Amino acid sequence: MRGLLGSRLVERIVTVAAACAIALVVALVAGRLTGHVLLIDRSDSMQPAIAAGDLLLTRTTPANRVRAGDVVTFADPARSGRTITHRVVSVRALRGRLAFETRGDANRSGERWTIARSGTVGRTLAVIHRAGYGMDWLSRPWTRFALLAGAGVALGGMLLRRIWAA
Repeated sequence: MRGLLGSRLVERIVTVAAACAIALVVALVAGRLTGHVLLIDRSDSMQPAIAAGDLLLTRTTPANRVRAGDVVTFADPARSGRTITHRVVSVRALRGRLAFETRGDANRSGERWTIARSGTVGRTLAVIHRAGYGMDWLSRPWTRFALLAGAGVALGGMLLRRIWAA
């Protein structure tokens, strides 16, 4: 009797974990399709509002809709392939482009950059404090492999148990 209760508990845990994983994948895909992106902040330049390890929910937004005070993620003008998340200090029109001045809340100086009027940036909608550590851990290849292998073994064991019980 005890083994039967334990196997039912394991089945329920595996079922709930699988349902959560499926819901997470569906939410991430739906988010991408609607312009929502999850980002992990990796610096303390936006302290105290945003700290390293925080998870940011951003939405792709037309650059001409961004206003002073918004927190945006944009291509680093100094380093190709990197992004920065800072607060907008000012925006002004400049010969068919938009000129931005941004600065991290904890920084003494900021950066100036331009973008086409038709360009887009990521506007921060929500900050989930410290959740970025978990997302970073889940994004590692070995972590994903271990989780998938564990789920496969658990599901395979449940299937074999049902076949042998029949």
